[in-house]
Amino acid sequence: MSTPAAPPGSNKSSTLEVAQDEARIAEKPRLLLSLCNHALTGAAAALLLSVVELVDLSFRLTAVFQSFPEGAVFCAYFSLNVAGGLVIGLLVGLFAHTASLLKRTGQKIMERGHQARLIHKLIAGAGVSAFSAFLLNQQPQVRGYAVGIIREAEKIESLTVPLLNHERSTSYLILFVIVIACSLVWMATHALRHASPRMRARWIVSLVVLIASAYYVDSRFETQQYGGSIHRSMFLLNTALTMSLIGTLFSRPRTRSFWPAIGSPIRKVALLGMAILLVLAGEVREAK
Repeated sequence: MSTPAAPPGSNKSSTLEVAQDEARIAEKPRLLLSLCNHALTGAAAALLLSVVELVDLSFRLTAVFQSFPEGAVFCAYFSLNVAGGLVIGLLVGLFAHTASLLKRTGQKIMERGHQARLIHKLIAGAGVSAFSAFLLNQQPQVRGYAVGIIREAEKIESLTVPLLNHERSTSYLILFVIVIACSLVWMATHALRHASPRMRARWIVSLVVLIASAYYVDSRFETQQYGGSIHRSMFLLNTALTMSLIGTLFSRPRTRSFWPAIGSPIRKVALLGMAILLVLAGEVREAK
């Protein structure tokens, strides 16, 4: 007896299913690697900001601190530590992947088999940003931060009455704008991976200038009211920009081949550990 012939499209469908299964299997390591890279980027950004603050305080508070270890201990209390940066980077990675998945899903629903258009991408991105702002505004600390910005803006007489009448909607709008701004920085950082060296250099210089300006405002403006919205905003801005700076500097394959010590996540961890050990060694020598 002859065996029945398989349907003509069965080989193609089975091949497609196998390819999809392989893609799902390969997607998990890439996702874990991406989350690891985001966490390490956050840790490196925190370490860089801590070093900048340590150097600044070493000059500004020379008469207060008797030795370098005292300044380092002060920075350990009042600056973002590496562990906090790891957590922030991991949360950024989780948000980025979740938002990208929701955005792609929204685009497919709107496209309905047609060619993707810019309007579809914009609507899907705006929808994800609005949903993110809604979720963030349900957190008491985040809502308190948005209300703090509103209170500062209410000091302008022309804005007092409108903000008082629309405080809730304004808080959503503030968080919506912040989510979009952070998303644009994240997208620009990823887009510059394959950009020309001149474009990358301009971006890096712009980031350095903005980071220095935000740090100056954060460290010199109304330091007696450090819990105010201005300092929280500068902290958020500096963290986002510094993570973008780290990601831009160490994302290009040419950079990895030139300095392989930055290439893999394990080597990034080793580099951070070496930097911390060098700081601790300096403190021990100074103490002796």
